[in-house]
Amino acid sequence: MPGQFSWDYLETGPATWRVAIGRVAAGDRSGGQCCGSCGGA
Repeated sequence: MPGQFSWDYLETGPATWRVAIGRVAAGDRSGGQCCGSCGGA
């Protein structure tokens, strides 16, 4: 889905919150959970 982003927590407070925000590749329909062993099917 175009314009989709991933969101990964790096540090979860309470004083400091850090996240890594990335853009999901156009062909990735797995929601960021693919291990890649099936070729992304």
